[in-house]
Amino acid sequence: KAEHQIELAGAVAIAKPTPEGSRRHRGPIGHRAGDAHIGHSATLSNIYKGSTTLASGSGSITQAITSVDLSQSFLIFSVRVKSHKPGDFQIGGYLSADDEITFHRYNTSGAPVVEIEWQVFEFSSGVSVQRGTVTNLVASGANVSLSPSINTSSSFVTLNMRKDGSSYGSDDGVTGVLTSGSNLYIDRESGGADPQHVHWQVIEWTGTSVQTVSGTLSAGSDSLAVTLSSAVDKDKTMVIGNYRLSGDVVSADLVSTELYDDNTVIFTRTGTQRNIYPYFYVVEFSDDTDVVHGAVRILSGESDVSTTICSVDAASSGIINPGDYGRSAGNCNFSSDDMGYGWTTLTIDDDVTVRAERPSTGYAARVPFQVLEFTASTPTGCTPPEPGASTPRTTNGNGGLCLFNLPVELIAFEAEAFGANISKLSWTTASEIDNDFFEIERSSNNADFVPVGTVAGSGTTNAIHYYHWSDQVPSLGTFYYRIKQVDFDGESDYSWTESVTFTAQSPLTLYPNPAADWVTIRTQLDDEGDIRIYDQIGRTVYSSPLQSSSNQIDIHLMTRGLYTVVVSSGRFVATETLVID
Repeated sequence: KAEHQIELAGAVAIAKPTPEGSRRHRGPIGHRAGDAHIGHSATLSNIYKGSTTLASGSGSITQAITSVDLSQSFLIFSVRVKSHKPGDFQIGGYLSADDEITFHRYNTSGAPVVEIEWQVFEFSSGVSVQRGTVTNLVASGANVSLSPSINTSSSFVTLNMRKDGSSYGSDDGVTGVLTSGSNLYIDRESGGADPQHVHWQVIEWTGTSVQTVSGTLSAGSDSLAVTLSSAVDKDKTMVIGNYRLSGDVVSADLVSTELYDDNTVIFTRTGTQRNIYPYFYVVEFSDDTDVVHGAVRILSGESDVSTTICSVDAASSGIINPGDYGRSAGNCNFSSDDMGYGWTTLTIDDDVTVRAERPSTGYAARVPFQVLEFTASTPTGCTPPEPGASTPRTTNGNGGLCLFNLPVELIAFEAEAFGANISKLSWTTASEIDNDFFEIERSSNNADFVPVGTVAGSGTTNAIHYYHWSDQVPSLGTFYYRIKQVDFDGESDYSWTESVTFTAQSPLTLYPNPAADWVTIRTQLDDEGDIRIYDQIGRTVYSSPLQSSSNQIDIHLMTRGLYTVVVSSGRFVATETLVID
């Protein structure tokens, strides 16, 4: 494998060549005194990065690296492999010597190729690492003694494992809990076979403030939001950890983990058939480390997708998936526990590009990531929204990631109130196959839906299409909307639900809005008043006396854009925004 050298903090590090090609954003700034026995600040010496391949039929591979100080270095890696057997894809990895990494798995005969992206972070001060392996982890768990004792409020744990098995279940999930400064408890659920090797690292990082989050994502639920005990600065904070499983799962049941905001960690999935028990560490940095959060959205037909982030120094940055084993992503494979759809490798291709790769296509996925930049400068060009075509939600399975997956890929659906009684709906598709039309449905109780309109689909297309619909509601209150997508053969599917609430009657209502040829202006005034319409630079483009409480105006000669409608009568003035489409 070709390598090149980069200068980092006055030392030399090995990195893989930057791949050609790419494609799509966010992040940047916290506090703690460190422990005396590991210094007063964390100083990065080197980041070693590379790729290695575990060949088909092979059970292990040793990767040579530049010699590191094992007491101040830790390993992070991600894998991509197409298989439904844990014996094939549960890859254990550890620093087996100061100049090598060992990756291994249980199966050999018939086992597929595994691609591995690895990073070794070495520090010259401020970080202390202990590591080891638990063999044959029993259902009651294992206690591991730590020496020297660590400060649990500035320490976190990483885990990975090598084990046998033909299905992903309760024996494939483990968590690591620092029960005291001298003890690590590694746990799993009962059932299945004992994992043969669980590799652990306990990383004590001076100047960090570490909280833990845990809970139960219950069967039947697609999300769990956990509020932090203390607010953090998201742009200086990462999340890392693992979860246990209550039984056999499909790939869609596996959980994405993200720091949603300064106060919340969110766990989301698309499948819901098992209990999930997460245990994660929320690590806030007070040194120069900045964290760029984002996600890569992979459409059903894609396997290699890049996303643009705000600018960082790629040479002094590393990338970590906050999900289980640093690999897990929300995905839409409900048919099997094949990890080829939801486990991805992550790399930083250049200063503004993060890349996610997987071996399988046919189901959509959403891959969260965290880029850690170890420089005194702050990442630049960081503006909302979050990267990727979707952001995490507390309901509806990763923002409807799998809805309309085939034959229509729905990537956005929003509803908002316009005026006194108009609901404005908009939705976006990334691709469509044999899509005849959309039917808009409304409900006043989120249970009984009735159709209120239809919009023609775009047949078969790989281009992004935008759709709009305006609905006049019959009364005040909350109304719920969903989109029914109908194929040419009559097959149909539904979007998730959005709601709109109307609380007070406005003195001015425009309908339809957006409008194209005609717009009706309704007011609570009689015919003693004036209507004026202004364009975006303040020019009057229409003026007329009020004819009645309902006035229809011909707008077909007006150009597309935003306009302000003003109705005045004496001292009364009401305004609304009109969209001409």
